[in-house]
Amino acid sequence: MQPGNEGHFAIQTHNFIKSGLPYEKAIHLNASPDNSLISIVTMAASFKLFGESTFAIRFFTALCSIISLVFVYLLARRLVNEETASIAVLLTFGTESWNLFSRQANSELPLMCFALIALWSILKITETNLIKSRILYLFIFIISFFLCLLTKLNTAFSAAFHYTSFLFKNALEKCCCFIAK
Repeated sequence: MQPGNEGHFAIQTHNFIKSGLPYEKAIHLNASPDNSLISIVTMAASFKLFGESTFAIRFFTALCSIISLVFVYLLARRLVNEETASIAVLLTFGTESWNLFSRQANSELPLMCFALIALWSILKITETNLIKSRILYLFIFIISFFLCLLTKLNTAFSAAFHYTSFLFKNALEKCCCFIAK
């Protein structure tokens, strides 16, 4: 176990499980802007499944790393082409910082994972014309954005401004065209 966020999350999760307090009270006892609610809850679930081990501590971040690589591929394939998407995944996976963050429990990689899912869902909303599909992708966006907020609250709000511009781009263009006429 590494010192820093990984050790902090592991100790906080251990204390949360042993305290027997309801989740809300345990979080308020350790209130901090750097608390990652999702990291603590998923680590507690991993502790229940795998026992208190290094594997359980790092499981959620490793899972988010794999999911992020899938969404890097999907976004790159959507924006460029399939060959470039494969290269993008290999280059992302091969970087030292990616390997460092994906092997330690932290809140940065899950935040990026949920942000990639939110961006992908926004692109899917703009691509499809079916109402049911748009509702499904909007639901995926809402959940992934909410998970972004729960992962790292103090940095997730900056993404809100970028995502809202994507969501309302078509509506703003139609409104501006109507006013211009």
